[in-house]
Amino acid sequence: MATLELRSTLAAGAPQVSVLALAGDLNLASLSGLEAGLAELLAQGRMKVVLELSELRFISSSGLGAFLSTVSRFRQGGGDLVFVGLSPKIQKVFDLVGFSRVLTVLPTQREALEHLLAGAGAPAQPARLEAEPPAVAPHSGQPFTLTVRAVDAAGRPARADGGTARLKPAWGIVSPANIGPFQQGAWTGPVVLTGPGEVELRLQDQALEGSLTLRVRDDRPPAAFPVRLECPGCRQSLLAAASDVYRCRVCNGILLVDRWGQPISLRQGGEPATQPAQVHQLLVPSDINLLGRVRGFVCGLLADAGFAEGFVDDVELALEEALCNVVEHAYAYDPAQSIALRVIVGAEGVSLLIRDSGQAFDPAQLPAMDLERHREGRQAGGLGRYLMGTLMDAVEYRSSPEGNTLLMEKKLKGREPAPAA
Repeated sequence: MATLELRSTLAAGAPQVSVLALAGDLNLASLSGLEAGLAELLAQGRMKVVLELSELRFISSSGLGAFLSTVSRFRQGGGDLVFVGLSPKIQKVFDLVGFSRVLTVLPTQREALEHLLAGAGAPAQPARLEAEPPAVAPHSGQPFTLTVRAVDAAGRPARADGGTARLKPAWGIVSPANIGPFQQGAWTGPVVLTGPGEVELRLQDQALEGSLTLRVRDDRPPAAFPVRLECPGCRQSLLAAASDVYRCRVCNGILLVDRWGQPISLRQGGEPATQPAQVHQLLVPSDINLLGRVRGFVCGLLADAGFAEGFVDDVELALEEALCNVVEHAYAYDPAQSIALRVIVGAEGVSLLIRDSGQAFDPAQLPAMDLERHREGRQAGGLGRYLMGTLMDAVEYRSSPEGNTLLMEKKLKGREPAPAA
């Protein structure tokens, strides 16, 4: 069943602005409800709309496509669709396909109202990166909080940017070297620098650049080796005999122990193997109203196995896209057909095997996905395939007289998906 709820109200103190709150799952099964809600606002001439997504739990490529195909009509009418309250999970999907750069995404309803009442338009485009220096000079090897923001040419916050950045010191070591993803054009988190002295920290995000000069202190007395410390990756207790580079035997991470006995991560490791692989098999009807329950079952398996929330979120979205493709394209929405799903959960990751007996297709005949053209409305379709290929470490499709098979794998040590350019 469709699990999307819509609540339309007028903004407090600004009746010319509508607030459309979405709660639940936005996918192929519930898409018609969103389209009807947006169409009603357009018919009423209400062009200034705040989309409140704080209670939206899940979004698929179908929902993303509906937002992208509709926003131009609101902007042409002198308004805009402004998205607020995005959870980290929903924000990640927006950033992954580059929609944070073409849709107006703001942190709060108050900022959305200021944007709409001042005159809506396309979001400010990022021109460079800026970093806020900490209030107190950081000590070598000790974490300090760093905030990096994307700003436009006038120095104003460019909240549309949702990418990642690379930190490069002029000398010494910085950890982590890669930060992100940005949330509404900003990233805040712990950073470690080695010193002492003045260190220029360069910021790079593809075409965006910036720099920050910091004075790194080293005024603490050295540690009395050997010292016992925790691996930054897995928190395993380690014994360091001297200031040197070490490899954690548990998670395989690489760390530098400085002369103060502080561990600095140089390369993240993985989680130790804890359990044998488990195999689960399902046979479900080809009904879009049941796909949410299938996703919930698989997510429960992964959560019980101890996988991180972000890992589970990636698998959930990739599974949704794969199952929707079967329902829509292989079976043409025929609920009398069946989909076979095998889920293999192991210590190193998860494998999903999806089989159907519907219409086959040749992936080689499909046009390559061009995100820039898609965001500009010059290419339709393909977003689901892009999400599957980006979120998972391996995607393989095969067709034979016996049916179609899709294999998707995601490894615990797999790559993190790179946000769209």
